[in-house]
Amino acid sequence: MANAVGKVALLEGQAFARSEDGSQRALKVGDAIMEGEVIVTGPDSRVELAFDNGTTYLVRETETVTIDNTVFGTDLPESHDAALIDRISETAAITRAIAEGSSLDDLLEETAAGFEGGGGEEGHDFVQLLRIVEAVPPLAYDYGTGRGYVAPALADAAKPVELPPNPDAPQATNDGVFAATEDTPRTITPDQLLGNDSDPNGDALTIVSVHGATHGTVALVGGNIVFTPAANYNGTASFTYTISDGTGNTDTASVTLNVAPVNDTPVAQNDTATTAEDTPVTIVVRGNDSDVDGDSLTVSAVTNGAHGTVAIDPVSGNPVYTPAANWSGTDTFTYTVSDGNGGTSTATVNVTVTAVNDPPAANPDSASTAEETPVTVSVLSNDTDADGNPLSVTAASVPAAQGAVVVNADNTVTFTPATDFNGDAMISYSISDGQGGTASSTVTVTVTPVNDGPIANPDTATTAEDTPVTFSVLSNDTDADGNPLTVTAASVPATQGTVVVNADNTITFTPAADFNGDATISYSISDGQGGTAISTMTVTVTSVNDVPVAQNDTATTAEDTPVTIAVRGNDSDLDGDLLTVSAVTNGAHGTVAIDPVSGNPIYTPAANYNGPDSFTYTVSDGNGGTATAIVNVTVGAVNDAPVTGHDLTSTAINAPVTVAVLSNDSDVDGDSLTVSAVTNGAHGTVAIDSVSGNPVYTPATDWSGTDTFTYTVNDGHGGTSTATVTVNVGANTPPTGTDATFTLAEDGSRSFAAGDFGFADADLGQTFQAVRIDNPPALGVLTYLGNPVTVGQIIPASGLGSLVFTPAADGNGNPYASFTFSVQDSGGAFDVAPNTIILNVTPVNDAPVAVDDNLLASEDTPAIYTAAQLLGNDTDADGNPLTIASVV
Repeated sequence: MANAVGKVALLEGQAFARSEDGSQRALKVGDAIMEGEVIVTGPDSRVELAFDNGTTYLVRETETVTIDNTVFGTDLPESHDAALIDRISETAAITRAIAEGSSLDDLLEETAAGFEGGGGEEGHDFVQLLRIVEAVPPLAYDYGTGRGYVAPALADAAKPVELPPNPDAPQATNDGVFAATEDTPRTITPDQLLGNDSDPNGDALTIVSVHGATHGTVALVGGNIVFTPAANYNGTASFTYTISDGTGNTDTASVTLNVAPVNDTPVAQNDTATTAEDTPVTIVVRGNDSDVDGDSLTVSAVTNGAHGTVAIDPVSGNPVYTPAANWSGTDTFTYTVSDGNGGTSTATVNVTVTAVNDPPAANPDSASTAEETPVTVSVLSNDTDADGNPLSVTAASVPAAQGAVVVNADNTVTFTPATDFNGDAMISYSISDGQGGTASSTVTVTVTPVNDGPIANPDTATTAEDTPVTFSVLSNDTDADGNPLTVTAASVPATQGTVVVNADNTITFTPAADFNGDATISYSISDGQGGTAISTMTVTVTSVNDVPVAQNDTATTAEDTPVTIAVRGNDSDLDGDLLTVSAVTNGAHGTVAIDPVSGNPIYTPAANYNGPDSFTYTVSDGNGGTATAIVNVTVGAVNDAPVTGHDLTSTAINAPVTVAVLSNDSDVDGDSLTVSAVTNGAHGTVAIDSVSGNPVYTPATDWSGTDTFTYTVNDGHGGTSTATVTVNVGANTPPTGTDATFTLAEDGSRSFAAGDFGFADADLGQTFQAVRIDNPPALGVLTYLGNPVTVGQIIPASGLGSLVFTPAADGNGNPYASFTFSVQDSGGAFDVAPNTIILNVTPVNDAPVAVDDNLLASEDTPAIYTAAQLLGNDTDADGNPLTIASVV
């Protein structure tokens, strides 16, 4: 329900207030005006509204005004716009007061001196009270223009005019306190309110409107009054109601209600929180929770998350979420708040647990090895990482007196004991989880003592190619234990030579035939106590030039395909000299050249040759040594595609032509050629003759000119070739017609047919298309479809049955008439020499024509008429003499 924003200050005539729900009430002075109501005035009526903010507004006659801030925010009217008091009810009251002996001085306030007055030139038929705005002196009279009204101005614009009560008006009495409940509509029946209201005339009273509600809304619903408290409000509320006696008299009273409070449940809002892995977090969940009653909220219950536990902090009363060990991700739990009055509410807390890297755990390791024997240890096998991160060994160290340690690519560590060291070596190593977490531990390696082997040092010697050499390899070898040394074995690659160990522990090396260069001899020594050592003797064998050795080669290539042959791949030079091909010979069926880039022979077979061939080549070692070998080449047969030649032929219009296209085609392999495919021409079709195998070109009907098509020949071995055939199709040969003579009877007619014109055409397939009438007959008439034929008119061959010659009436002769014509073929050509049709019309005797005669005769006297008298007006078309054959 809208709020009251003012009251009716003064009223002239009748005015009504229509509420937003459509109900309507009659206004009287002092009635409250509600925001949103619509004020309506009738003819000769005006109402002045005084608003609570001190402003006034004048609603003139037959106006409709909606009460909003644009109305109750307007300025005060000028004095000439002051509203008039009710001319009807309140003037009647003044009249009654005067009749009872009262004085107007008792009814009206004193006049305000100096008030602006209106003219009275039209006289005054009755007195009208008029309220003027607060800006004028306390009391003055105004003579209404054109109306003659006397209007006292009131000092207080908001104060209604005090008039004697209307004895007929009903009396509405304020009603006592009604009980209501918070957030619950309260229904009051009319009888509950009208019970203490009265009417002096005993008229039946009704409640016509309710308004002015405080702390809620009020409305008439189904005849009852329904007050709805404002949401969550409790305390004292009120509204006013207006009663009517049904005769236009109304009164207003107020109703007081006591709205009893009802506990409202609190509202818990969802929360979010963030904490690090393994870190509990206290969450102030109630910061966004609320209770409309202002009750203090407490967390009364919590649930655990899927990945953590939740407890209520006994000090702050807030939930404390503790994530599961080493867990990270998103978790949720619920909590319940209580207002202490039985109201609870539950919400969800979304917790994000951010990952925190856990350092790895490195555990001690142990290993053992023999003295001077490296050992590899997988130190990570017993190390762990809570996050499951892959571990790597980042560093390892050991005292230098104990040995050396390296970290391998596979995260193992290899320990090499120091020379002659034995005992426990302590290795320190560090590991990393790749996420910033590290750990350190140790590896204890127990090194067991063993005999120290001798030390064999490399030796060198020199000898000439093919010359043995003996040397003492032990001269520079040592044994830490002082044991006597012996040579136990020696070896050399067979390509470099042979070696033997002599009884005096010397070694004799014999170079391989023609070997020169460095020969590396491996030899082993022993200290007699199980200790051994290996070293090498490098013997430099000085070279003597040896001729190269060239080996025969084979090669294969396809017909018409050159082949480069790496002939030196199996050739050799004992001295290791670089060999080059210095000369080649041609083969019997091909040529040979040396490739300037690769230096190898290039064999090119003769065109279309296939079969065996051979040639020789010579290699040189660059030091005067040469050698020659043979290359056997097999040239494999390759099918050669046939070669086609373009063809030219000609044919007459509409005449197919078979083209012997293979006559100028060839195949180097002698393969039999066949036409395997053809394409159509632009102006004709092509097919392969099933008997001759040649293409048959058929030109389009009546077309002439030059056309082309392609054909493909096949050698039966996958080889094909395509060529073009050009076809000249001869121009259309004009047709010929035949002269003719036809006879018809006088007064008859002659219809023609296609055969009458003797059409003939030398071109194959040409048909009779039409007849052109070059010169119609001079006598008679030649018609087509009933219309005379004109010069040059073309008659289709299919319509010649409608070409008719008709001689003139009674016309005859031999010849009687003739006309010339030219026949046309389906190619559109006309006969170049027109033909003639002669028409003979045989005469037919025409009956004479007898004409009635009018002759004179005398009564009762025979009359004689001559033949001339009777035949004088008779005629004969043929001019034959006429006679009277009979009389009747």
